Amino acid sequence: MKGIGYLLPQAWAQIARGLEESLSVLDVYAERRDPAESVTEAVLILNQALRLATEVGGLLEGAHQADRADQPEAVLRSLDEGDWR
Repeated sequence: MKGIGYLLPQAWAQIARGLEESLSVLDVYAERRDPAESVTEAVLILNQALRLATEVGGLLEGAHQADRADQPEAVLRSLDEGDWR
């Protein structure tokens, strides 16, 4: 779970690049507005999400470290081995 906050920014950055590239590679059109405006807005929102996900990643890492500090070694080993029961 702690890694998701760090993996999401990478995924969103790839989506943003893909959206931008789609304008030059695909025949993109829209009736209500310029597709470039839609992509620009989407990229701005993805960048906001990226910053928040990075912050969440740091918070989850901190929570994980705090949790590990309070647990006996046997519990830590079982968690590291994937036994979440």
